[in-house]
This record gives sequence, structure tokens and C-alpha cells, in this order.
Amino acid sequence: MNRRIVYGMAALAVCLLTVVALAQNQTREVALILERPRQEIPDFDLVGRLVDRLSRANGYSILVPGEDTTYPASPDSRFDLQRLLAWGKETGCRYIIYLQIDDRRIETKKQISIPLLVSHYVVEGCLEGMYTLVDMRRGKTVMNKYIRTYVTGPHQWQIFEDNRDDPDLHIPAPEKLVFLQRLEEKAAQEIFESVLPHLRGQ
Repeated sequence: MNRRIVYGMAALAVCLLTVVALAQNQTREVALILERPRQEIPDFDLVGRLVDRLSRANGYSILVPGEDTTYPASPDSRFDLQRLLAWGKETGCRYIIYLQIDDRRIETKKQISIPLLVSHYVVEGCLEGMYTLVDMRRGKTVMNKYIRTYVTGPHQWQIFEDNRDDPDLHIPAPEKLVFLQRLEEKAAQEIFESVLPHLRGQ
């Protein structure tokens, strides 16, 4: 009798673990799609930075189309919800994050100007675009949000000058790469914090 009880409890435990594992696999797959930008952005890794954050969130597995050729090609427009839903159903994901990046740039801006007296310039990194979150279980878009992320770099006060090309505003190439990485890190964190509360929904 005792042996039957032990076997029964073991079988029950295996069943419960299987159900939990299946539930996690069905509800925690997040697909991350990046629409190809109109102009190529060199050394661009916003997707990788998002994957890092989502992977560290308990229970999520991440699908990035193109990295695994066993999955069908992803849709190329966030406006075609039916195609996104059909693709999501085919791949078995629970959520789709669709990224559309319009621009990533570094520009010099004049913040303060008193003609013939004082000027103040600042170098600013900017990443702009939009992202959409699709909930497959609910069959609809649950978030559309613009990306407007900024980080500041060198700045310069100029007395009796007004020189946008001041050498002190220049970012050397190695530092420029680090500067752009900081911009992408900030954008990835902002997106992650925005979508996470929706991903927690079952």
C-alpha cells in the first residue's frame, strides 16, 4: 500500500511539473521583430540589448526572426495586424514586440544664445522610432508607443563666439561608438520598462 502511495505521488508530481512547463512554454515566448530601417544604421544592436533584458526577466524565452532559420520569415509591417497574428500563431509565441526605427543620430544643438555675447552648444544623441506590442492570446495590439530617446555629450560655453564646429564639441571615433552604445542602452531600458507590465499578464 505504501509503495502504491509513493508511486502515485511521484506520478502526480511529474504531471504537475509537465503542466507547469507546458504553461510556461505557451505563455512566455516573446518574439522581437525589427523592421529594416530605411537607411542602414551601422553597429546597431538595440535588439540585442532588449534580448538581454527580456532574457533576464524570469520565465521569458525570446525569439528573434532571422537568427533561427527554422522559423518563417517575419512580417515587415506593424500595420498589418492580421499578418502579425498569423505569424505569431505559426511560431507559437505569446507576445510580439515589433520595432520600427526611423533614425539614430548625433547632432550639435545651440541651447542658449545672446547675440555677440554668449552661446552654449551641446552634442546630443537621438534615437527615434516606434514600437508595437501584440498580445497573441487576446488577438490584438495592446501598445503603440513612440521611441524618442536622448543622451547628452560634450557641451561648450562660448564667450564672444558662435562656433558650432568648436573642436571641443567633437567626439573622437572610439568615444562616439561608446556614446551610441549608451544611447541604445537607454532606449532598450525605456522599451523594456514600458512593455514589461503588459508581458506579466496571463
